[in-house]
Amino acid sequence: MRQRTFTTVIISLTILALSCSALCGACAGGSITATIGDSIPLNGTVQLADTVYLFVTGPGMPPNGARMENSNAAVITGDPDTFTQVMVENDRWAYTWNTGRVSGGLAPGSHTVFVSTQPAAANALSGVNYAEIEVILHAAVTTATLEVESSPADAAIYLNG
Repeated sequence: MRQRTFTTVIISLTILALSCSALCGACAGGSITATIGDSIPLNGTVQLADTVYLFVTGPGMPPNGARMENSNAAVITGDPDTFTQVMVENDRWAYTWNTGRVSGGLAPGSHTVFVSTQPAAANALSGVNYAEIEVILHAAVTTATLEVESSPADAAIYLNG
């Protein structure tokens, strides 16, 4: 498994008197670029919550989002078990998204990771405290070197695949 180190992205949530637009504004312009197969650490702070709910949108996924670990599993507003749940301890949460171990796979392209204080899908975030960050995923490039010795030296060698 390949793992790269990224600068930790902090997605902050607060339930106090902040509006949703202020939460999103804090994340505006931020993005992560990675290769499918990389592990991406996500973390942040949240007050007055025991759990945060994560989900992702992107190419080939349900339009209102999918679990972080299963690109085919649609999230359903109000059903916490359909979201990736992360416990909050001392007002902090952390999650590592292993993009190489997502059931259903991931397509290259622009994805958006959402974190919220309630189990709400992308079409139901109005009035919910949430933050989002863009994650641009590139396809992994695989290269190999093949050294061949034959006997006799002029023997024909075929490579299929």
